[in-house]
Amino acid sequence: MLKTASYIIYKDGSTYIALSGETGAIAYSSTNANYVIQSAIDVLTSGSLYFKGGGETWSLRSGIAIVNKDISIFSEPTLKASASFPSGYMIRLQGVENSRYWLNKLDGNKAENRGDFAGLEILGCKNLEILINTANFYYVDVSMPSGTLENHHIHLNINSDGNGGHASATPIYLYNKNYDIVISGSIENCTRQAIYINQVPLLFLQNLIMKNCSVMGLDIRANSFVGASNIEIDQTGTPATSIGIGVEPNATLMIDGAKIKNVQQYAVENYGTFIGNNVIIDSTQVSHNFLTRGGSDFVLLSNFEILNVIATKYGIWVLDTSAGNHKFINGKITGVGTGLRDQGTLKSIFENIDLTGITTKVLDATKVYHCDGYVTENSGTASSITNATWVSHGLASTPTTVILTPRSQVTVWCIARNSTHFQIGISGGTATIDWIAEYKP
Repeated sequence: MLKTASYIIYKDGSTYIALSGETGAIAYSSTNANYVIQSAIDVLTSGSLYFKGGGETWSLRSGIAIVNKDISIFSEPTLKASASFPSGYMIRLQGVENSRYWLNKLDGNKAENRGDFAGLEILGCKNLEILINTANFYYVDVSMPSGTLENHHIHLNINSDGNGGHASATPIYLYNKNYDIVISGSIENCTRQAIYINQVPLLFLQNLIMKNCSVMGLDIRANSFVGASNIEIDQTGTPATSIGIGVEPNATLMIDGAKIKNVQQYAVENYGTFIGNNVIIDSTQVSHNFLTRGGSDFVLLSNFEILNVIATKYGIWVLDTSAGNHKFINGKITGVGTGLRDQGTLKSIFENIDLTGITTKVLDATKVYHCDGYVTENSGTASSITNATWVSHGLASTPTTVILTPRSQVTVWCIARNSTHFQIGISGGTATIDWIAEYKP
């Protein structure tokens, strides 16, 4: 590391020392870590810093800024905000390109800080790779507020533990001009959203775990496009109003591979566009599992499981304010509540969904096709039929249509029908009759 880092910074007693990576000579020393670190940054236009001190905790009295310099940092010690921290950030990267950051831990010291500062702030940067552990922030762990400064091609791997945090703690905050941002890692114990996404043109989430975030896992606001794969949201122990994923109007989420469990209110609340594949929702505790509404909403959900729906609640609920025209295909719903409800335009399609394990199969929905446990079309052959014979149709409810075709020269008609059988009228003798029955509510 002496041969590659521009400066090696370490702590000797209470003194912080910066050595030149080229000569090994002492360049700066002080009891103030900020002075030593910022001095090394200020004399570089590019290069790297190595903070040596595994297991140590260094106190930062104010923020450190890297502005329009391509400087990487490899940090072993915990960097901890001092009490009454005066800056809006612990580390700011502005106008930085083609750099890497390995930050063992940023500690916001929330017990002594209630200021609205970020652990890491990123503005107008390109081509960054960041691996960071964070804890104890009152406000935001990592912020990409953008404004007029665009961020491009940033890969953030974060492990954040708010340890209960505070009512305004959001580990990741993204706003406006952030393009091709990739986030992975783990976020736990925050008391607002795990990730707040507002007007972000292009964001990818992959291999990401979010646990116990009191308000919401993903909060996707207007004019944002988010792609996601292999994510997990576990809201065990959160308040009764917690949500797994929220998608607002004019926002889009495309997701392939997600597990959402133990959410209190809605696992998914969609007002925008939700395109999902391989999604598992398990044990929503208080309310409904997948809710879509808002008038401009659109859903395409395939290869999904919604498990353990509670009594009086719905697995899928298309609300009466929804635009409809959604499609839910190749899924499974279980529990003691209701599987499907289309309260809106009755235009949504539900196809190839296993409803055998849910107590109430369908409410209101009309376009339900080929769903196990809820048969809407059936056919068969009835032999040796005489007048007024009852035939079992096997449909989910009373047929709306019964078509009878005799195999001999007789006249047949449907006399009556109920939820389990239809009755055949016949004149001209006994006959074998082919039949088709449909239930179209």
